[in-house]
Amino acid sequence: MKLTNVSENELMLIRTYLYEQTGLAFVGSQWHFFKKRIIKRIEESKFSSIREYISFLKFDPRGKQELKDLYNLLTVNETYFFREKPQLEALVNIVLPEMIETKLSEKTNMKSIRIWSAASSNGSEPYSIAILLKEKGLLNKGVTFNIYGTDINTDVINSARAGFFSEPDLRNTPPELKEKYFTKKGNFYEINEEIKKMVSFSIVNLFSKTQTATLKNMDIIFCRNVLIYFDIESKKIVAKNLYDNLVPNGYLFLGMSDTLFKVTNLFLLKPLKGVMVYRKPGGGK
Repeated sequence: MKLTNVSENELMLIRTYLYEQTGLAFVGSQWHFFKKRIIKRIEESKFSSIREYISFLKFDPRGKQELKDLYNLLTVNETYFFREKPQLEALVNIVLPEMIETKLSEKTNMKSIRIWSAASSNGSEPYSIAILLKEKGLLNKGVTFNIYGTDINTDVINSARAGFFSEPDLRNTPPELKEKYFTKKGNFYEINEEIKKMVSFSIVNLFSKTQTATLKNMDIIFCRNVLIYFDIESKKIVAKNLYDNLVPNGYLFLGMSDTLFKVTNLFLLKPLKGVMVYRKPGGGK
């Protein structure tokens, strides 16, 4: 059903409702993308008006599922293996060796390092980390690694769990690693079972204190190339959620173009051989 007389104000009602649920702002250049996707969705769902659709979202029992479908529709998941490689190299060459040494010196029987890929999309990021841990021999140092991948988009989480990837997903993957850790199956590449078992995936909304609280005591968090979808106020909420889930002296890796400037002063900025990362102060609450 073709919508007529679509008003900006009505579309903004949908945006406001989504913002309240997720913190996703869809401002600036993202507004055109938002409008186009929403109008197409409403027309395909055969609603007669935007207000009818809003009422469905808010009051119909099926509205919760529709909201999840909107998340999937509106979140872009462009990613690939070994993206922004200097950060990954800083992780395995600097951060983790130091962290392993610290963990081994602690007087506790449970020596583990918890890594959270907070916007993991199709799993390329946490799987890249898992591969590098194995390649660098860090899995045999007396410390257990727990890797978690989360995203608000149910489609990409299901894809991550399946472990099949396209040629573009592997465009930055060295040929020797591609051959070692992937099996060609038709037009796709399946990641090997050992690496797949190293990562646990779940649906998490970074804007939700309740949902992020399920991932406490993280030593390292990757939250790359996702803050661009939030406005300043929702960035503050997301940053605080990430901070609360880090252990003291834990590390936060943002995307190369991301920044916490004017967002929060909770973290310390730390240079690591050309890479800037954030760190939670020791003893921080």
